[in-house]
Amino acid sequence: MWMLLDSSFEILNVVKWVGWSPPCLGWVKLNYDGCCKGNSSASCGGVIRDEKGAWLCGFIENIHTETSLLAEISGLLCGLKLAWDKGFTKVLVEIDSLTTLDLITNEDINCHSFYAQIMSCRSYLKRD
Repeated sequence: MWMLLDSSFEILNVVKWVGWSPPCLGWVKLNYDGCCKGNSSASCGGVIRDEKGAWLCGFIENIHTETSLLAEISGLLCGLKLAWDKGFTKVLVEIDSLTTLDLITNEDINCHSFYAQIMSCRSYLKRD
């Protein structure tokens, strides 16, 4: 359930059902997230599940950063590394950060401060 505030600061209840949809047969799905408190305390975590929703493996990492964006990118990178290390080559990734998605798919990141992490993610995504 989401709690929203309108302009008069009344609390509105909005119910939004969220569900998990499985990957196709023979694929696995990586769900991950990253978060940051803003005081160099950040973490990321994720799970990899099969087409039946069975938990295959997961991870949690502490990250020393002050940005939620780097926490998100780090979560993606940790999840991709784990998938590769476990031998999963058909991986569907769910990304909840449009900025992360744009950075991973945008060609022009040469001057970005997270260049190395973005390129590492791209490298994993191009593997067979």
